[in-house]
Amino acid sequence: ALSAGALHGLLSLNLADNTIGSEGMQALAAAVSKGALRTLTNLSLMNSAIGPEGMQAFAEAIPNEALGNLTHLDLSMNRMDEKGANALTESISKGALRNLRDLNLDDNNIGDGGIKAVSEVLGMGALASLHTLGGPAGAAQGAGGGGSGG
Repeated sequence: ALSAGALHGLLSLNLADNTIGSEGMQALAAAVSKGALRTLTNLSLMNSAIGPEGMQAFAEAIPNEALGNLTHLDLSMNRMDEKGANALTESISKGALRNLRDLNLDDNNIGDGGIKAVSEVLGMGALASLHTLGGPAGAAQGAGGGGSGG
């Protein structure tokens, strides 16, 4: 239903604490890549057990501005690890999520490599609109702030 455009015009989608897993994330990514959520401004996938494979699918779905209006993205507590963080930052470096203002990657065990990838993508200005990186709004202000989820 989602990939068929059943939720056209949706602005906010909260799937937090639903344990959709890698398979659910792959289904969501398929819908995203088809443009089913173009109007979305807020997406919460907190504690959804996405893992690195699910994050890879999501990262592959977003470079074409399929989520170009997204301003708030919560990916905290998803066990994405370094592989997932690298996939996400690679898409961001190619112009995905350019309007993002708030990004939460907390509690993902992204390790030193993931932190480095996030730092590099921020350093190149790929998320110029970013105001909050880390936990709940206000936890780490400014794109140079901490809280990248180590």
